[in-house]
Amino acid sequence: MRNSAAALKKLESVSSSMAIEDIFLPKEFIEKMSRLADGKISMDEVIFQLNEEYNHG
Repeated sequence: MRNSAAALKKLESVSSSMAIEDIFLPKEFIEKMSRLADGKISMDEVIFQLNEEYNHG
């Protein structure tokens, strides 16, 4: 199992650092990365979802 607490802390850190520069991550992206950190979805699933979104959306 992944160390989801550490991964979530890194995600929060990156998101906060970007917000300081007025760059905001979409809520959907943060939720997707949180599910990835928790092991609820795999990186392959994230890649597939992104391909679907940008190739068909």
